[in-house]
Amino acid sequence: MIDMTSDIIAGAVTRMLILAGVAALLSMIITPIFTYFAYKYKLWKKQRSDDVSGEKLKVFNSLHAHKFRRNIPTMAGLIFVITIALTTLIFNFSYNTYLPLAALVFGGVVGLIDDIFNLVSDGIGKAGMRPWLKFTLMTLAGLAFGWFFYSFLGVSAVKVPFDGALELGIW
Repeated sequence: MIDMTSDIIAGAVTRMLILAGVAALLSMIITPIFTYFAYKYKLWKKQRSDDVSGEKLKVFNSLHAHKFRRNIPTMAGLIFVITIALTTLIFNFSYNTYLPLAALVFGGVVGLIDDIFNLVSDGIGKAGMRPWLKFTLMTLAGLAFGWFFYSFLGVSAVKVPFDGALELGIW
C-alpha cells in the first residue's frame, strides 16, 4: 500500500524544484542585462571607512582593500527579488504565499535603499544605512505583517512541518 502523505510531499517537492528552476533560469536571463546597466551607469559599491561606533576601520580596510580596487556592481539583490516575486506571482500565488512574498519584497526594498545610500555617499564615513536602522526596519515590518495577519486574516498559528500547527495567538 502506498502512503498518500509521501505522494503529497513528493509532489510538493517536485513543484518546488520546478519553480526554483524557473526562477534560476529567469535570473540567468536577467543577470547579463542588469550587469550591462550596472557597468554603464557605474553603480559601484563604496567601501565603508567607519564601523558602527564611528571608529576608523584601519585593519579591515587594509585587509579588504584589494576587493575595492575593482568595481563591484551593487543592487544585484534586485535580480533575486524580481525573479522570485515574478515566479511566485505567476505560478504559485496563493493565500500561503502572501506573508513570505511581502517579507521578501520589503527586505528587498530595504536593501535597495541601503544600496542607493551607498551609491550617493562620498565614500568617507558611512556607506549605506547603519545596521541598527536596517534591523529596526525589518523588526517593524515583521510586527506589522504579523499584526495584519492576526487582525485582518485571523491567522494565529504557523504550520510546523511534520508536527502540525503551532498556536501563537497574537504573537
